[in-house]
Amino acid sequence: RIPEGRRAVTAVDVRGNVAVDEDAITARIATERTKKFLGLFRGVYFDYELLDQNAIGTDLARVERFYRARGYYETHARAARIVHEGDDKARVELVVEENDPVLVRDVRIAGTEALPPSLTRRLRRIAESHLPFERPFDEEAFAKAELELLRELKDGSFAVGTVSKDAAVDVAKKEARVTFRVTPGPPCRFGKVTYEGFADLPADRIRKVMDLREGEPYSIDAIETATQDAMELGVFGAVDIEPDFSRAEAGEPVVPLHVTLEKARLRTLSLGGGVELNALKFAVNGQAIWQHRNFLGELRQFRIEERPGIVLYPTRLSGDLVPPRAAFFQNTFRTELRQPGFFEARTTGFVRAENSFAPVLLNPEAPVDAPVIGYVDTRGSVGIERPLWRALVTVSHTVQVDVPFTYQGGLDPRYATVVLSYPTILAVLDMRDDRVKPRKGSFVSFDLQAAGLGGDAQDVRVLPDARVYATPFRGVTLAARGSVGYLWTFNYGPTPQGQLIPENRYKDAQIMLFRGFFSGGPSSNRGYPFRGIGPRGYSDLQNPDIVGNTDQQTCANFNPDAAGVTDATRAACSVPLGGRSLWELSLEARVDVTGPFSISAFCDASNVGETHFDFRKPHVSCGPGFRVDTPVGPIRLDFGFRVPGLQDLDDRSGQTLEERAAGNLLGLPLAINFGLGESF
Repeated sequence: RIPEGRRAVTAVDVRGNVAVDEDAITARIATERTKKFLGLFRGVYFDYELLDQNAIGTDLARVERFYRARGYYETHARAARIVHEGDDKARVELVVEENDPVLVRDVRIAGTEALPPSLTRRLRRIAESHLPFERPFDEEAFAKAELELLRELKDGSFAVGTVSKDAAVDVAKKEARVTFRVTPGPPCRFGKVTYEGFADLPADRIRKVMDLREGEPYSIDAIETATQDAMELGVFGAVDIEPDFSRAEAGEPVVPLHVTLEKARLRTLSLGGGVELNALKFAVNGQAIWQHRNFLGELRQFRIEERPGIVLYPTRLSGDLVPPRAAFFQNTFRTELRQPGFFEARTTGFVRAENSFAPVLLNPEAPVDAPVIGYVDTRGSVGIERPLWRALVTVSHTVQVDVPFTYQGGLDPRYATVVLSYPTILAVLDMRDDRVKPRKGSFVSFDLQAAGLGGDAQDVRVLPDARVYATPFRGVTLAARGSVGYLWTFNYGPTPQGQLIPENRYKDAQIMLFRGFFSGGPSSNRGYPFRGIGPRGYSDLQNPDIVGNTDQQTCANFNPDAAGVTDATRAACSVPLGGRSLWELSLEARVDVTGPFSISAFCDASNVGETHFDFRKPHVSCGPGFRVDTPVGPIRLDFGFRVPGLQDLDDRSGQTLEERAAGNLLGLPLAINFGLGESF
């Protein structure tokens, strides 16, 4: 409630600002607008922000000080207006009179005579990047430049070096001349490294992983890397490395280090669960993870994960809502053993094993009594991983065996066990500010696989992925993702769209299920179900007993061009076959509303080709999304509408086979995606 005699602030507006964003100004004053619950209702969940006329005068001074810090020394906050709205509400307007800014006219770095030329060049680049020529003189950037210069100096082995700053600002001439003075001191090396807090952990292995060596050049980066590497072992709750500069300050170029370690819990058990609901299935899953971070000593990390689940078939978000008729069990069991300091300090070796089984649901329009197959998937991997600069590079080899079985109906004898063997090189560069809810930064990955060292498939598969994030305004995040993949096959291939699979290619169809590209789903093209975009075919192997709606043909002898065959029949008899090329593009705007609530608007486009990249078939879906932040990430609800006319530019019927097979919800070309975490 609004207290009697007081007014709630409904809005805070800034007038006359051009050079500085309004949100940046209002974020630095005491007067705030009252937040709306879900962007609609005041006085629900959030307290009213009350008007304080005494604070407004102080706010005007804050605005002027903020402008001066950005280089606008003669800008004034002239007045504040209070506009009454009824008896208990008011809107506040701040009037700003901007003036020309003071510009940076010169940036100098003094005292670099004793420094290596490469270090001098790095220092100059840092200073000029923060204070670009002929740009407004920003006090915050000025201070950041000093700190980064000092860090770069120390990282270049000058452990007791100092950096001071000075700026000559001439308001009348609208110019600032900046000088950074460097006092480097002697180049230093690491002295003796002492450790405290090993407890019962292997000291030699920890020293090897941290890799702090006496006599190496002093480096802040080396200290931070050692701290991070020690924390990633998972056996420490805290790691503190304290340099001792006393000898260096006395003239001896040596900096001893003292490392303090605080042991953490070595064994953990995590329990959880979740619900999966989409156009293909409704599943309830559990999860149990047990981890030992010093298994049999030497800091070996051993992890066991069990994920049981039940698929309530055929409940799905497509067409008419059908109640469940059967419960299909699925399960995933994983185990992993990791050895830090494998070969050398920063390399980790690992062995992984996984066994899983689950139904393979390909077609949301398939009749409920159609056969449902599954695979028992067994995989084993060995490999190493190592950070390189800010990237993490993993080299591994995987052997995969998939054995078909049936959940419902008979298993076609033409199904065969599929064996795959492929080395993988995976490089990931993650420069996001937050992995769960990123707002700034970028993410790049590159996945290269080459099957053929044994097994049924011989191919090369490459899949790069890039994502960027930016926050142009407070509370607004713009995100983009692009991915391109290609599969070169040497002893198998996809079936041409719309044709029966020949007898000698049944196994090819199974291999493509595991090696081919698909698009669609909650983390891909959100207007389509999982594997909903890509070449499709009328495969009697996948669904031999499905009966057409009008001509009563089974898919085993289905002719899509026969008279009287409807689009519904074609959709029911078609299944995803997988393709050899993929492109995906997603654009999204995420807007914070109030508290934990946010909304988004997105557009996804993608296509999967049989042999080549085809940008004429964009398969565009757009829609709104809703988010609620939780401690484990945002709960996400997205509505993806397939945009009419932007599904297949070569199609003349107005609706592609992928659209028909994707099905409608409530009569609309719509898919609903419910999950935890952002789509990318």
